[in-house]
Amino acid sequence: MKYAHEVMDLMACYPGRQFRLMELVRHVSRGRNLNTTEKTRIQRGVQRVMEAFQSTGSVEIQEPDEGCHGRTYAWRVTVPSHEARKSVTHSVTMGPG
Repeated sequence: MKYAHEVMDLMACYPGRQFRLMELVRHVSRGRNLNTTEKTRIQRGVQRVMEAFQSTGSVEIQEPDEGCHGRTYAWRVTVPSHEARKSVTHSVTMGPG
């Protein structure tokens, strides 16, 4: 999916941080000045990516409060389970083989 890699690279570095759509568009476009057609095309692409990520549970989309506008998007913060943490700790202390 177009723009998924760029969006994931940015948002995964800041789990839980709220991003507005235009922040994501600016990142995808690498800060270039965009004409209206380009900006609209990238906005739609990023929105599709966010909806796909939301359906997998990777992104949380927060609707605006009453009287405000603009959704915010946040990479979901996940906490490893106790078993996963124990497994990683065991493999690190035991080393390979």
